Amino acid sequence: MVGLGAICGLLAVVFLVTQFDQLTAGGEDSVDLGQPVFSIGAAEDVAEAIATQGPLLLPDAARGDRDIWVQHLGTDPTEGWLAFAVRPAGAPRECAVEWLTDDRTFVDSCDGTVYPEDGDGLQQYAVSVDPSGDLIVNLNTDS
Repeated sequence: MVGLGAICGLLAVVFLVTQFDQLTAGGEDSVDLGQPVFSIGAAEDVAEAIATQGPLLLPDAARGDRDIWVQHLGTDPTEGWLAFAVRPAGAPRECAVEWLTDDRTFVDSCDGTVYPEDGDGLQQYAVSVDPSGDLIVNLNTDS
């Protein structure tokens, strides 16, 4: 039984290693684990969270290069939505803009550039509220 378990374990490791190599090889057959269009929940709930805690930071777990801020301006949860890049174009990942609650602005952690609460000056993405009330972010299109 122990020998059979060891053989099964070895086969599983070999399978995982070969599949990992194929996934990380890039090219035509590479897998993108992130979705460019996604829901982040009920717009009403997200608007309430932003109103009390500030803009919502969404790190890009799939590609690692499209971290975004989701911001809501106004009181109507069906309008006033914004999504924009956490970093200026071409900036390294450690140069993220950070939210300053008291000033209601974003500031670049590397060079001190200040951006308004709507993220003007940063890459903008389309945001909408679907008929069921869910907040949809589309990273494929500019807003």
